[in-house]
Amino acid sequence: MLLPLLSPLLSSCGSTQTGFAYALETGTSGIGNYMVRAETTLTQGSIVANDLMEVYSACLWARVDPAEATANDVYTLAVPDVQLLDGTTGTLYFARHIRIGEYFFTGSVRNAAEDAAEWASGEYVQYCYDALLSYDQATRDAETLSDLNTYIGPTNKDPGTYDCGISYRKWYFDDVLGGNIAILSGGDAAPISSSSASSSEAGTVLEDSAMKPFFPEDLPNRYECSTSAALKNATENFSTWLVGKKLNFKYSILVNNKTYKCIKANPATKTWMYNPNYINGDYDDSEGDWISIDGVTSLEIGLQPLKVLFETVNYAFASVEYKSLK
Repeated sequence: MLLPLLSPLLSSCGSTQTGFAYALETGTSGIGNYMVRAETTLTQGSIVANDLMEVYSACLWARVDPAEATANDVYTLAVPDVQLLDGTTGTLYFARHIRIGEYFFTGSVRNAAEDAAEWASGEYVQYCYDALLSYDQATRDAETLSDLNTYIGPTNKDPGTYDCGISYRKWYFDDVLGGNIAILSGGDAAPISSSSASSSEAGTVLEDSAMKPFFPEDLPNRYECSTSAALKNATENFSTWLVGKKLNFKYSILVNNKTYKCIKANPATKTWMYNPNYINGDYDDSEGDWISIDGVTSLEIGLQPLKVLFETVNYAFASVEYKSLK
């Protein structure tokens, strides 16, 4: 389970306080994953405001034009026969070397069979932290330990094992949104060896290139893009719906070999509905127990991303409401 941000750790009783939480949303459209941030404000234990934002993974913003990359001494990785942003199939090119904040990462194309889940979400390239990778040969274990996705979210193959905490997600989110990322020039196309320095390969220093990281419409915040207008509308309606509510969210509960899931879509209107009673042990499941999430439909947002929004807001809520979290 993703961990909540444990600050502030004071009860919200009587005062207005804001909690933040971050979570990795797995992509499903070949674009790559997203980092979600919830900013949730409480007064007397109830939500009074909520703001949601998402930024893209490096497997989107590190995409480059190969001719421009060559002109800027940027080494590239080619990934053929994959989904492009326009929905067609073709070859994508990624910068081999990138910077996030002060840290350097080197990419390698994932194995489609071994990394099937990542491949399906558009995480075609594995970016590994140079300083860690240089401590050992580029073995599978070394790559897993230094994989960027190890730090900003649990791996798909071993959920939770490398869930290193909220601080890494905040670091990634803030640097991408703030523009503190870069496509690097220099280095070479060979894998990093154990003798490589953390910021150089083959004696050639890596440095920020003139190439700008790629974002749709040049906007790092996914919700600001015109192509995400329907999604933005859904997330804003979700935030409005949360106002006045307390939150104690768990999507799936198993009782006596029966699984209760607290979100479903109205088959007629496609509006998402939520049952807050399951978490409290009430499994009566009458129609009156289901609350419509007004303005949020399955036509605008799927079940998996909606679950991530619920979970992220739940962590932000809990970080304010409860003094200790396990």
